[in-house]
Amino acid sequence: MNTSPIAQAVVGGALLENAYSLDAANGREQEAYRRNLRQVVDGLEARFANCPGVSWNTPAGGFFVSVTVPFTADDDLLELSARRYRPAGVISAAGGWATLRMPTGAALSVLMIERAIALPG
Repeated sequence: MNTSPIAQAVVGGALLENAYSLDAANGREQEAYRRNLRQVVDGLEARFANCPGVSWNTPAGGFFVSVTVPFTADDDLLELSARRYRPAGVISAAGGWATLRMPTGAALSVLMIERAIALPG
């Protein structure tokens, strides 16, 4: 590997402090990702569960939730939506469906997530 000695020292120090366990070293961050992912999925459920044609995945991990909508979500519509509603996530369109790529990291606050999945109005 070609990583800097400083990066290696930081990772090594974190492992030493946590009995060589990556899970222990990253526990706080893992919980923040899980919490934010639950908030996104729960928010979609609360707002869109009864909307025909709207569905989403519930990933076991990772950063992204994909949302399918019952209309053509092309780049022009997504640009208009982004300008009007300023989503916290990144939205892309392909083949008539939209993917909301919402970062679920600890850097997002509860309020940022709520704004990203709020109904316009």
